Amino acid sequence: MAKSNAERQKLYRVNLSKNKLKFEQMKQKSRIRDNQRRRNLKGASLEKLRLRQKMASKKYRDKLKLQRFNNQQSTTYKSRQSFGKAVKRTFQSLPKDPSKRVDVIHHIAQVLNVIPATKHHKREQRSLANALKELVIKFYNRDDVSYQMPGKRDCIIVENGGKKITLQKRILLYSIRETYQLFIGDKNDPNINLSKTSFSDLRPLNILVQSHMSHRSCLCVYHESINLLLKALSKQIQCPDLNTLQTFSLALVCDEEDEKCMSSCCPIM
Repeated sequence: MAKSNAERQKLYRVNLSKNKLKFEQMKQKSRIRDNQRRRNLKGASLEKLRLRQKMASKKYRDKLKLQRFNNQQSTTYKSRQSFGKAVKRTFQSLPKDPSKRVDVIHHIAQVLNVIPATKHHKREQRSLANALKELVIKFYNRDDVSYQMPGKRDCIIVENGGKKITLQKRILLYSIRETYQLFIGDKNDPNINLSKTSFSDLRPLNILVQSHMSHRSCLCVYHESINLLLKALSKQIQCPDLNTLQTFSLALVCDEEDEKCMSSCCPIM
């Protein structure tokens, strides 16, 4: 009866294994052929090969761990009685709740490398696009969003690409929440997915909020003090001349445009 192809190949491999020299030559040719084939792989075929090799290596390592565990288990205890006592003491130390007991045993098995450790899913960190970051930084530096401080010492040194640069400080005209709402309303782009926290984190170091700055005023101290006094008096005395500084001045002098009258040198005075 004629043999099938599978039977002939099996007989060929048996005879080949008996001839060590010929068997080594065959393996050498096979290695050269496989290496040449791997060099020509690209794209999806190469990724598939790497994944298969990775799974084969993991399977081989798990097999070695299981063999070591079986060998240790068979030689650790000399009798079944001592092994049974150890198991009994271990069970007595476990929690009474069945689900907790399973969790403890599973964790101990992972710590002792009896079973592979569970790989927890890592949260994917999605980074913002560089174009969006530049857009936010430019928005912060707009003159209608923040104003530049005029002082010579109102500057800050920041690092940019390993180099130190000096930037003039700017003060936000609005709060962070209001600035964020202005940015969203100004762009009006549904593709922009930016939270208020990320918008706040992108604020440049030279852009400062109003609460971080000392009180500064460009108003005249004398005139503003009079305005504050008139404001307090208008709440106690019902008089239309106390509404503003201009109406109050008109009530005191004859002519605002006359220097003598404004200097208390008027003949009527």
